[in-house]
Amino acid sequence: MKSGVPIIDSLNVVSQIVTNTFYSNSLLEITNKIKEGEKMQESLEKYKNLYPALVTQMIGVGEQTGELSEIMGRLAEFYEEEVKNVTDNLTSIIEPVLMIILGGAVAFFAISMIQPMYSMMQGI
Repeated sequence: MKSGVPIIDSLNVVSQIVTNTFYSNSLLEITNKIKEGEKMQESLEKYKNLYPALVTQMIGVGEQTGELSEIMGRLAEFYEEEVKNVTDNLTSIIEPVLMIILGGAVAFFAISMIQPMYSMMQGI
């Protein structure tokens, strides 16, 4: 949109690129509603289960101020940061669990190696 591509063309391209069928179908329907003259915010509000309220509100502000491409860029940056934070938190959670699993595996192998030696010592 920043490069001058019309919003209808942008939404058509995005709907073809997105692999999730729910988002793809919703974007196609939103495109059709925009062609009919409906605001993008109103079209997005019909898909509250797909698009968060923050997105629809910010797009509404962007439509009213004429800065829709700028708002979309800010939304993209915000959600990229959110994804980064979630993945960082996920790795900090997975790390201790992985250490416990590896410790258990090492303990299992150590016991399975030492146990036969003790069995042989008791037999003598």
